[in-house]
Amino acid sequence: MQPGFTVANGGTLQASATACFDQVGQWRFEYLIADHLGNNRVLFADVDGNGSVNPATEIIQENHYYPFGLEMEGIWSRQQPETKQRYRYNGKELNQDLGLYDYGDRNYDPAIGRWLQIDPLADKMPGWSPYNYTMGNPINLVDPDGREPIKPFVGTAAQFKALLDNSPSKVGQYAGQAANRYVGSLDNTEFSWKQMRPLPTQTGYFNQKEGRYIYTKKGGWVDMAHFMFYAGKAHQYKADGHENPVGEAVQDGYAQEASDSWVAGHSAYSYEDLPSDKFGADFATNYFDPDSDATLGEQILSYLNEVLGATDPENAPNYDQLPETDGERNVPSRQNRTTTPVYTEDNR
Repeated sequence: MQPGFTVANGGTLQASATACFDQVGQWRFEYLIADHLGNNRVLFADVDGNGSVNPATEIIQENHYYPFGLEMEGIWSRQQPETKQRYRYNGKELNQDLGLYDYGDRNYDPAIGRWLQIDPLADKMPGWSPYNYTMGNPINLVDPDGREPIKPFVGTAAQFKALLDNSPSKVGQYAGQAANRYVGSLDNTEFSWKQMRPLPTQTGYFNQKEGRYIYTKKGGWVDMAHFMFYAGKAHQYKADGHENPVGEAVQDGYAQEASDSWVAGHSAYSYEDLPSDKFGADFATNYFDPDSDATLGEQILSYLNEVLGATDPENAPNYDQLPETDGERNVPSRQNRTTTPVYTEDNR
């Protein structure tokens, strides 16, 4: 935002700015606030140039959406007569005459939650309608960008704890409610224009770090980026009072792998993904204790060592076959469509 704007209560507001003409032909900056899905929610401007925004007169447009993109109507609905801001759901342009969103190659109808043209990759998803939109799950299909383990990112449980402890915010050293809040934020996402879908905002830090992949005797390879993201998922389900937070988080993991099958084939059902999802959910639901004096890093280390049996990665039966660089394969070397770990003492 331009200098001079203030946000109540010392908060932080992020918005994208666009220079445009107002109704009398004068230049002004208009600001858009989008949510984690890239949906444009609020358009506002400092119309009178006094350095602040009056909600009654300077919020130009406000939009709220049902999950599949149909706009809600209510007391929040507002749109000044001169407004021509058509980029709304997912940041896509709305054809107001037809009620359709233009995604480039295809048009999308938010009233029925379906594309109007056949998916060009329909042959890769024979179990789905070629007109389906996000496999019926428009807010949970995310990709933590997981590939199978590669040697430069392999490490020990102690190395991962050190990674947490020495992260920019020292999150591994959090304890009590600070740790609880952080675990609750691990499933946060932000819309990626590059991939055209929400991606994690917290766990991406681990993607290219030594210690991301940990080998355990009982759990095989554990991808800690997946582990942490689905710990956040299960933590939220538990906080919301769901009866089976682990199961619901795992179902989200299955939805992710299904979406990867057509947009990220290199990582779809990689052998460590779904087990890692379940272990993270199990940790958050059954082992993480916000009332403990132990730090978050110490609690995760205890889970990896005592529950899963973390050990030297060279003990993994496939250690010598691990890729040396990322992207050596277009598909995982081994797929696993269950939460049962492989490359363990009992399941090689």
